[in-house]
Amino acid sequence: MNCKVTEKIFEVMNMLLDEQKKPREYGGQLLYHSEVGFLNVVHRFPELNVSEMSSLLRITKGAVTQISVKLSKKELLEIYTKAGNKKEKYFRLTEAGEEVRKEHLRFHENSNRNLCNYLKTLDADKTKVIFDFLSHLKDCVPFCEFDCMCSSGNDKGGENENESNTVEHKQFICNA
Repeated sequence: MNCKVTEKIFEVMNMLLDEQKKPREYGGQLLYHSEVGFLNVVHRFPELNVSEMSSLLRITKGAVTQISVKLSKKELLEIYTKAGNKKEKYFRLTEAGEEVRKEHLRFHENSNRNLCNYLKTLDADKTKVIFDFLSHLKDCVPFCEFDCMCSSGNDKGGENENESNTVEHKQFICNA
């Protein structure tokens, strides 16, 4: 059973990585994770210029410019300058950009509510096991490729001996 847990961890990790690479539709617009993140930052910090956005998002100024131009062409973002300083560029959400941001927020609220509703069904002992497991997993980061070690005698998951032997040499790979 331990191999199946490990396999599920990598499955979830890879799903998370894949989700960040593909666009999702919000308000009739296909947007990448980085674009929605940009809209959220503009909403939270409306007075940031290109340099400040670059620093906050940990991306280059060129990347800030590229994303802002894409979002402007999609009519989700307005790029403007302030009187007396035509050099610095600033950003504000359009009405459509604000709607996309809100739809993205609702999407995550629904996902989070679903997870919370599941966790509410667990008793204190199961919750503690999950919490302890996640804490241990966090302490093991980073981890990537390794051979499954379930046949080492530590497997208490209820698998019979034949099942354990069939997965003994299974290798798990993280696409980091």
